[in-house]
Amino acid sequence: MLELLLLLLLLLLLMLLRLLRSFLLLKLVMVQRLFQLSLLQMLLLRPWLLMLKKKLKMHLDAPMLLSD
Repeated sequence: MLELLLLLLLLLLLMLLRLLRSFLLLKLVMVQRLFQLSLLQMLLLRPWLLMLKKKLKMHLDAPMLLSD
């Protein structure tokens, strides 16, 4: 009984991962079409976009300085 439950849980997890992967691919295609970029351009831009995201997160996480 426990094996069956674990198997069902594993199948559910695999389905969720597949759904997430298809959603991320769809998002990538939407961005590509929005900016009319080729796949090669998207792959070249990816590290730059990740760096920009990191810098933005650091900026947003930094405490705000209040001026008097």
